[in-house]
Amino acid sequence: VSQSRYGKLTYVPMYQGLIEILYRGGAVQCVNAHIIYDNDTFDVRMGTEERIIHNPNMLKNGEKIAVYAVATLNSGGKIHCLIKRDEIELIRSNQLKKMKSPEESPWVKHDDEMWKKTAIRRLYKILPKSSTDIVQQRSPEEYERYVQVMHDDVIDVSHMNEATEPRKVTNVNATLEEITNA
Repeated sequence: VSQSRYGKLTYVPMYQGLIEILYRGGAVQCVNAHIIYDNDTFDVRMGTEERIIHNPNMLKNGEKIAVYAVATLNSGGKIHCLIKRDEIELIRSNQLKKMKSPEESPWVKHDDEMWKKTAIRRLYKILPKSSTDIVQQRSPEEYERYVQVMHDDVIDVSHMNEATEPRKVTNVNATLEEITNA
């Protein structure tokens, strides 16, 4: 998924794509994210015996106070990250400031999902992943259609004029010049 910010195209992967990269890397069995509400009971332990115990209150959510993501590794170990409300609100605020139409932001329309996405993206940064494993799991035909982007890539398009009519680009390996001159 691409977004245009300040005349630049920015690759912004969906969190489901990040999870797929982790699964295909072969080290992760499962990835989950959950929001903690103030009416839930929970216990967070840090240190050498890290763990999160979370019992959601199914009758009354209350205010969101934190979000966490947990990955279960194939080795049986678990890795998690926990993000408190104030940190999420700072991320949300910074994202909304960058947008031309903040009311159209997923932070406005799908706030709960954005909390979870933020936790998964944070967890993604610290989990094992192998692009070699990902490529080896694809057939040659599938690989030819696959454009792997592991990090946020930014392409400067500020020098380009707006297109007068929509253009359809069918070659996924097209260069930026080929796309703009289509």
